[in-house]
Amino acid sequence: MTSGPLSVTAQATAAGIAAGRILPGERLAPPGDLSDAERAEWFKITTALPAGFLSTEHTSLLRELCRVTVFAARLGTTIETAMADMADVPPADKRWAKVQTLMRSHGEQLTTIVRLSRALRISKQAREGRDQRSTRRATSALMPWNDWGN
Repeated sequence: MTSGPLSVTAQATAAGIAAGRILPGERLAPPGDLSDAERAEWFKITTALPAGFLSTEHTSLLRELCRVTVFAARLGTTIETAMADMADVPPADKRWAKVQTLMRSHGEQLTTIVRLSRALRISKQAREGRDQRSTRRATSALMPWNDWGN
């Protein structure tokens, strides 16, 4: 057994794997309990991110994001079908209440998708926030009110 830096690195890597971290350059694998549609959503999300961006701590949130996304898509399809079936039904008809309930549920699913995306820091808003902050730091030597007349 060697006691050089290689063994320290190997020990750190083994400890990281045991703690549930993924190796640099690897992508987070989907859990086995996802449906085919949820698995496809998982790969769509993880391949759009840099390798190593997500770790095993993100698994439960990402699993729920995939499930809610697939559920919201199915609910959207159900709403479209219901709306097409109700084309000749007057707005005062009680059957529209069912469609409104579906639409309310769809809105709740979309809110959940946004919240989970923000929690995972994969939303467009989270990415733009990071980019804007780094750009602002790099370009803001003078505050806007101090550069008048220059």
